[in-house]
Amino acid sequence: MSRKLNSIRIIVITLLIGVCAPVVSFAQDAIWLELNSRGMKAYESGDLSSAEKFYRGALEVAADGELRAEMSATLNNLGLLFKATGRLEEAASVLHNALELRFSVYGARHRYTAQSMNNLGRLMEALGRYSAAEQLYSQAVDIYSEWKGGGTSVLAGALSNLASLYERMGRLEDAYRNLNRAVSIYDVTLPPGHPKLASTVNTLATVLVKMGHGVAAEAMYRRVIELGVDEKGVLAFEAATALNNLAALKKENCAYEEASDLYERAIQLWRDVVGGRSQDLAVTYNNLAGLRTRQARFDEAEQLYQRSILLHEQVLGARNRYLIPPLEGYAYFLLVTNHPEQAQVLIKRSNQIRDQHDLDTVTMAQIEDRDRSCGDET
Repeated sequence: MSRKLNSIRIIVITLLIGVCAPVVSFAQDAIWLELNSRGMKAYESGDLSSAEKFYRGALEVAADGELRAEMSATLNNLGLLFKATGRLEEAASVLHNALELRFSVYGARHRYTAQSMNNLGRLMEALGRYSAAEQLYSQAVDIYSEWKGGGTSVLAGALSNLASLYERMGRLEDAYRNLNRAVSIYDVTLPPGHPKLASTVNTLATVLVKMGHGVAAEAMYRRVIELGVDEKGVLAFEAATALNNLAALKKENCAYEEASDLYERAIQLWRDVVGGRSQDLAVTYNNLAGLRTRQARFDEAEQLYQRSILLHEQVLGARNRYLIPPLEGYAYFLLVTNHPEQAQVLIKRSNQIRDQHDLDTVTMAQIEDRDRSCGDET
């Protein structure tokens, strides 16, 4: 195996400052395991710079010892790190190498090969290469379907990834079919309160809404809320997401009081329980502001729009694309309350952001003509 690893350059890690000193007398596979494990721990703790150094050190050891299976595992880890840090083209190169190596080491039908296909599929989806992503996900699903007779959590995860891609592509029936299968598997293989189950049920509910099946979607959202509303961490995040989405569904059906209660419960979870999700809190502020505008509760609406805009700016900066909905929502509010000059300032700012992200601009007339009655989304 070439130490250049095709298109990535392996940086030689000198065994200094205790990185490898405790294990230099071990066999090379033990040194690789130590470095790879340290990389994984650093990644999980958020120390991505150290994680990359450990992974590159592990790759150097694996290359020297011709540890091809071990090298494929570390390449997989390094590729996911590159993806997490936005280095998508580097991630693509590394994950391609990992997949090719696993084909060579394990064969075309092994679960580790399927794992690499699944990870590369996620990267292709992030790059907008949907056809390649679909092929990789589908191959992973096919392999996992044979492993241990099917019905494993890894199969459910691959099905969920494929469904997410189909949802992006507008293939809602295909998305629903795969998500429904994934939920059925998770119901058997995971405990009732597992975060993966809650997340998949949430996604299934959103697809059902897009398909026009609001009653079925509500049942799914309420299942997630029940699972996570009194919990912390990921389950609380999923419950807050379900509360926000169910509120939007209720708003569509003119059930304003129920929608209001759901939005307020979501805000309480984002703010007081989940933590670290300021962007999600900002989105829910914006959604509740739209509801308050429909209810003619204008003082509350204005405060909520201002909070949403400020939070978006604090989290993502003054020119991020997620500012567009609250800026234009607030502009609509100002038009409704007879402040067209202030509205024009916000529309101008929104259009500057739209230009920056190659999005079509909007006019004041388009903002003013937006129907905020039942049946329209904020």
